[in-house]
This record gives sequence, C-alpha cells and structure tokens, in this order.
Amino acid sequence: MRASVAAEIARYKNFRRVLAEGKQYHLLPQSDLTIDLEPPDEPDAAQFFDPFTQSGVVFLFRGNITWSERRVRLKGLSPEAYYHITSADGAISLRATGRALMTQSLRFPYEAARPSALLFIRPSTP
Repeated sequence: MRASVAAEIARYKNFRRVLAEGKQYHLLPQSDLTIDLEPPDEPDAAQFFDPFTQSGVVFLFRGNITWSERRVRLKGLSPEAYYHITSADGAISLRATGRALMTQSLRFPYEAARPSALLFIRPSTP
C-alpha cells in the first residue's frame, strides 16, 4: 500500500506544473452538478496542456453509465508536431500529429474495474 501511494505521488509530481500553469480544455460536454454532488451519469474529460513544453495530461472519467469505449479530440496542440500519447496503466501507447489528434478522435477503453483513465501527452520525433 505504501509503495502504491509513493508511486502515485511521484507520478503526480511529473505533471503538477502542467496542472498549475497549463491551459485547461474540457473535451466532453460538462455535466450539471448543481442538483446534487453524486457522480454524473455522463463521462467527463479534461485536458491540461503546456504549449511551451508541448506536454500535457488528460483525465478521463467514465461516470455512472457503463461505457466500454469513448472518443475524444484533443485541443491546443501544434498541428505539425508529433506527440506520444500513453496511458498511466500502459493500455494506450500511440504516436500521431497534433492535427490528427485534434481532428480525428482518440479512442480509449474503460474497464469496469477502472472508472477513470489518465493519459500523458509528450512531444515526439517524426
């Protein structure tokens, strides 16, 4: 347990600057949480991206409705630059241009045991 917590803290330290200083984008329509504070039925996705370092992070949340897969389009990327997208659990690893990631959708799976996913955006060479 202690090792898992230490690993998550180390992971957070790798992207906390992007959370604090990067631009935030909502990738899916936002759920209305004014009625109650229960988890929303619909999925949610938020991207934080630092154009200076061309790095970012995406938080994906399934919501109460079971989805096996969703699609999102990333935002704010440099169209001609290449990016490497990886998930924290290693299930996703792909390389694409910013244009492709912003115009075509990025597919990601949701497992029943994992109601959320964390993606990392890093610059890549062509």
